[in-house]
Amino acid sequence: MVTSVSFVQERASTRKTPVQDAPAAKQAQYSQNSDRAAQLLMILNEHGPQGLALGRLAELVSAEKSAVHRSLQALRRHGLVVQAAQRGRYRLGPAALALGRFRTSPVERIRQWKPYLALLGREFKASAFLLERTGLDAIITDMYITDSRLPVLGHDGLGGRLPLGYGMGSTVILANQDPDNQLAILQANASRYQELNLDLEALQDLLD
Repeated sequence: MVTSVSFVQERASTRKTPVQDAPAAKQAQYSQNSDRAAQLLMILNEHGPQGLALGRLAELVSAEKSAVHRSLQALRRHGLVVQAAQRGRYRLGPAALALGRFRTSPVERIRQWKPYLALLGREFKASAFLLERTGLDAIITDMYITDSRLPVLGHDGLGGRLPLGYGMGSTVILANQDPDNQLAILQANASRYQELNLDLEALQDLLD
């Protein structure tokens, strides 16, 4: 009898009850749902405004339609996904698009890039400038000066403006604009380039 009772107690102590299993199962389910929602957002982002039907989305994430539909409904409640019409295609919603267009403030960007600005200055033993585009100009938002005797680009220091295309950093910003925008900026700044004795043909060759 003693041996039998001992055996039963051992089995009872090692057996997991449904209550013990529930938290782990629930956490796994949450993780799976989160992964699926992230996959859906990335897939919809790739397919743009035309979106995708529920069946195709289910194929791409390798899940049942019902499970994908639940994830899509959760994303719809937060404005991250919209449906074109009843039983129509799904596409990214305004909340997701707004996240993509979120911009940090100048102060946040300066704080973000300041350590790298100093690193560049020390590495190359040269002054380094942080520039941002503002209209036809690049504005100096931060700098790391290695030699105070050297003239500051634009001579105005922090907050100084340079016409886009004057100085290497400003030229890089201009080079990343689309061709029509580049041409409009070059034309608008033509008189300023002359004042700075900047060769417009040489600048255009550099941009190309």
